[in-house]
Amino acid sequence: MKIGMINLQKKVLFLYSTKFSGHYHAAEAVSKAIEEIDASIKTLKVETISFISPKIGKIIHKAYLGMIKKTSSIYDLLWDNQRVFRSTNRLKEVLFDRLSKDRFKELFDEFRPDATICTQAFPCGIISRLKRDYNREIKIIAVITDYDVHSYWIYENVDYYMVATEDMKIKLNKKGINDRKIKVTGIPVKPIFKLSKDKDKLRKKLNIDNGLPVILIIGGSYGLGPLYDAVKILSEMKESYQFLVVCGKNERMIKKIELLKSQISNPLKCFGYIDNIDELMEVSNLLITKPGGITITEALLKGIPMIIYNIVKGQESQNYRFLIKEGMAAECKDINRLKEVVRDLLNSDKKQQEFIQKSKEYINPDAAYDIADIILKSI
Repeated sequence: MKIGMINLQKKVLFLYSTKFSGHYHAAEAVSKAIEEIDASIKTLKVETISFISPKIGKIIHKAYLGMIKKTSSIYDLLWDNQRVFRSTNRLKEVLFDRLSKDRFKELFDEFRPDATICTQAFPCGIISRLKRDYNREIKIIAVITDYDVHSYWIYENVDYYMVATEDMKIKLNKKGINDRKIKVTGIPVKPIFKLSKDKDKLRKKLNIDNGLPVILIIGGSYGLGPLYDAVKILSEMKESYQFLVVCGKNERMIKKIELLKSQISNPLKCFGYIDNIDELMEVSNLLITKPGGITITEALLKGIPMIIYNIVKGQESQNYRFLIKEGMAAECKDINRLKEVVRDLLNSDKKQQEFIQKSKEYINPDAAYDIADIILKSI
């Protein structure tokens, strides 16, 4: 008898918002962990918004960036606001389901995943409604990449929630999610961030002066925040530092930083969107960054002291509060105090070690593998 028409290969689908985001990097980390554990598993990663419509994706993305750059207070008001959540939920169902449901039904019919992993709340909602409306056996696993959880993650059809802390588990309980659905795993980042590398070799490779402390300044994938002002202010200090500035996809900021390079005496290297952040963290003495969930988890794994500024509201505000409350980073609410905060932190080995020790209570270096293991056991 001829057998072979049935494909028994297990498949896992990953859904994230946009490629240049922490949500994508989380999906990548878990996907690679799955492939390392079981090479027979087939994985597929889909950028949700562009998959629905490239044109609409560009509009939504541009509107989001504009809001968090210029009207972040509005974003903060909308974030986890119960009245807004309830009043917009029906609108989202009508608007986005018309645009996306058939597209995703075709994807599921063709790929037939055994599990769907959502690293962002938007696709989690779409797939939950798809599961409900078509009565499909779709296993949905939500991987939350921040240190707090908001209402836009809450859907009755989600099978498991992967969260960073016990407090998030309690918050989900209060929002009606059963204990058995919640796994405290930590936030998944690429395994390379838990590895130590030869700093001298890296400094030589990156052409970095061994004699000066290195300050790394990161503005996330889109180069947000006071990157220019931070470098300008710190270059005025009597102490000598060298700067590594990561501007991501922000071409305008890259040009500004490159211009500043010729106006200051400090060594300065400017980067766009890069894939070797782990190397920059390895050679740096201090990180100044906005509190994106993935970036701060990577830094905590690398054991680099952090100063956090908060220019993006919503979930990043909660990350900011979490880090400061738990004593894992220094804060700088006023850019004009940056010199003082930098000097204070770099001159205190005790404070740096306290930050690093405290982070070990919350950071799981093997989160990607633990999540991968839960996924594989569920299918």
